[in-house]
Amino acid sequence: KVKSCVAIIQNADSSKYGKKDIIKIDELIDLDYDVLGYIDSNINKRLTVFDVAEAISINDRYLYSLFMKYEGIPPKEYILKRKLETAADLLESTDMPVMEIAAVVGFSDIYSFSKAFKSKYNLPPTKYRCQMK
Repeated sequence: KVKSCVAIIQNADSSKYGKKDIIKIDELIDLDYDVLGYIDSNINKRLTVFDVAEAISINDRYLYSLFMKYEGIPPKEYILKRKLETAADLLESTDMPVMEIAAVVGFSDIYSFSKAFKSKYNLPPTKYRCQMK
């Protein structure tokens, strides 16, 4: 997304692009670099939408609107999705105990992790691991 935006800026005829186009590009860059990078870098923590917004100095309602506009889901759902994707990767690529993986992706207990994981992948983490290896 960002590379194509940069190419548009570099090759842009300024008469073709208005202020709204530049704002859209800025929003996309903010979302890709600041927000998504922050979430991925802090996947091991218990993140709230307010924490993310505060960390990158934007309003939580603005953060919500960026996510809905560019990702199609609320930021809370995106955070959970990234935690579970990271957990799935760890289940496939390591022999770490499920309890440890739950902690690594910021869940405080195995029960809530297993419930969330099963909800997304239709399998408990241990069965998912067995099927993927």
